[in-house]
Amino acid sequence: MIKARSTVLATCITTAFAPLAAQGAGFGLIQHSAKSGGTAYAGTGVNASDPATVFFNPAGMVRNEGQILSAGVSRVDASFDFEDEGSTYPAPELLGADTGQTSVESREQGYPPKLYYINRFRDDWAAGIAVNAPFGSRTDYDDDWVGRYHGIESEIISININPNVAYRINDRVSVGMGFSAQYFEATLSSKVPNADPAQGPVFNPATDSELEISGDSWAAGVNAGLLADVTDNTQIGLSWRSVVAHRIKGDATFTDPEGNREVSGGGASIRLPDTYTLSLRHEPDFEERLAILADASYMRWNRVDDIEVDFDEPVADGQIDGAILPLNFRDSWRGSLGLTWDQNEQLQLRTGFMFDHSAVRDSESRTPRVPDNHRRWISLGAGWVFQNGLELDASYSHVMVNDTRIDNLDEATGAQLTGTFDSSADIASLQATYRF
Repeated sequence: MIKARSTVLATCITTAFAPLAAQGAGFGLIQHSAKSGGTAYAGTGVNASDPATVFFNPAGMVRNEGQILSAGVSRVDASFDFEDEGSTYPAPELLGADTGQTSVESREQGYPPKLYYINRFRDDWAAGIAVNAPFGSRTDYDDDWVGRYHGIESEIISININPNVAYRINDRVSVGMGFSAQYFEATLSSKVPNADPAQGPVFNPATDSELEISGDSWAAGVNAGLLADVTDNTQIGLSWRSVVAHRIKGDATFTDPEGNREVSGGGASIRLPDTYTLSLRHEPDFEERLAILADASYMRWNRVDDIEVDFDEPVADGQIDGAILPLNFRDSWRGSLGLTWDQNEQLQLRTGFMFDHSAVRDSESRTPRVPDNHRRWISLGAGWVFQNGLELDASYSHVMVNDTRIDNLDEATGAQLTGTFDSSADIASLQATYRF
């Protein structure tokens, strides 16, 4: 049975993605707002003036007036380098084994978009909708790289459509809830080695076959939030997003070195994690133009363990009847602190710092499809309010990723991938909002 690895690309259109270095823990994405991006996503659940409150905490929708339409996009520039440190194959060079490329240098760009609408249709009621991508990453290696039996291409398209409603209980407390319709499409490929010397060189790019697994799914989830004014200067927000359980249906395609193809139907299940977020905002008495923001999120990534792909019919002349995609994630968390400064009635300045804890347990369970590690974000941003109801927000974040050691054994082939990933990313976001 061939083993592969799973990763997710989340985006609202097929040409946009988030490169690996810019994703959050596991394969989560948090680049949902240029406004909150300026504070490194501190205070997401209490920043009711941010149209992305529809997604982060729908209770904030009722704190706005009239209607709001907002659209934005982020440009992600990521660097992604791998250096081999002694990877091995279970075959001697005498039989033609060839590790291929032992160094990988990649520079990728992505443009994940987002769209929000809010309508406060009564004094104490509001409704809205968010369209964005809460999960995602992308990895793509050369066909002859040293880790080709662990993974070549990993790409998933995900669209999350999230209508919400909010109710203001009194002057200090509001609540909100909604549901998500989520589309999920995955493509995963890896090389399959020739292990028979009679058929040519073994573990050699010239005699490798390829296995590609692709499929899609629709699934539903729910979310809820609360926003409360603890004092005149302090707000607290609580938000929750449920598990989204996908049952993916698609095809497995096996291609031998001569280009002959075998195709079988197949399916797999994956449970995307539930998330719990606590947000705080405080405006100190000594300076009314300053706001202090904080966020703490907990994500149940341990729900993503081994993913079994069942084939309707075996491929490779009956030798491959399925795939196991071991991830073995652990729960993760992120924490962020941010500041906003109201320079005047039109201009707001922002900054923030975030630490994002990895969902990968250790170097042995880390895969090249999701070589996740701890991340640190440093962010700056600004917003300008025009007289005609238009607002423009921009932010920039530099993402630093710890040097990422991998020492992963592919049990099906015996290939051992050992080395270090060096990753970082720069993210620039722009968002336009119109209030009417």
